[in-house]
Amino acid sequence: MLTSGKARAHQSARALAPRAELIADPLFVEAPLASPRIPLLRMRVPKWAVVSRILWHAGFSPKIEGYARAKARAAEAADILVKRAEKDGQVALVAHGYFNLMIGRDLRRRGFAKSGAHRAQYWNAVVYERK
Repeated sequence: MLTSGKARAHQSARALAPRAELIADPLFVEAPLASPRIPLLRMRVPKWAVVSRILWHAGFSPKIEGYARAKARAAEAADILVKRAEKDGQVALVAHGYFNLMIGRDLRRRGFAKSGAHRAQYWNAVVYERK
């Protein structure tokens, strides 16, 4: 089972499959967010995350990985998942929401069908199968 190596992903993978071999790879870490400083604007965390993600897509990425690089990293991650699935018959990844969505977009472009939906919640599962 592949994980991002971050503690939350590792712990989730261990809870999901206690005896599985876990392979941590920082390639699968979450796509970063930069919080813009907007004076006098107050929002709850979920709304800030949406605003930050929109700005990130538009190019706002001071001192963090930008959208173009994260998209390329998602393609690299999809390559690894496809190769591993071809070798072993299937593969599981326990990682982080938005980056998982980015990987999923790449897999769909490669002809994979998706079951389930990416949601901003813990323990969300999505399955991709070759059509």
